[in-house]
Amino acid sequence: MTIFFIKEKALPLEEERIQRERIYSFLNCYSHADRIHVLEDSSEDILIAESSSIINEVLEMIKNVDRDHYDAMVALVRDDLSN
Repeated sequence: MTIFFIKEKALPLEEERIQRERIYSFLNCYSHADRIHVLEDSSEDILIAESSSIINEVLEMIKNVDRDHYDAMVALVRDDLSN
């Protein structure tokens, strides 16, 4: 997910700037390694809560930008969980 997509398609309004930057920073920080490093001054509980929040916001962006894609992802997860 690029900052262009987030800024131009998913969260284009100026009042969404903080949310846009928070999502991009989180994804950029934690998507380039095979594991997440928790810093000494960070709490793992905070990271888990932040991850959950970011995931929900990204899914909401996908739903708003491409409802068919979102519905297909939900169906795939629903099918996987029912097996």
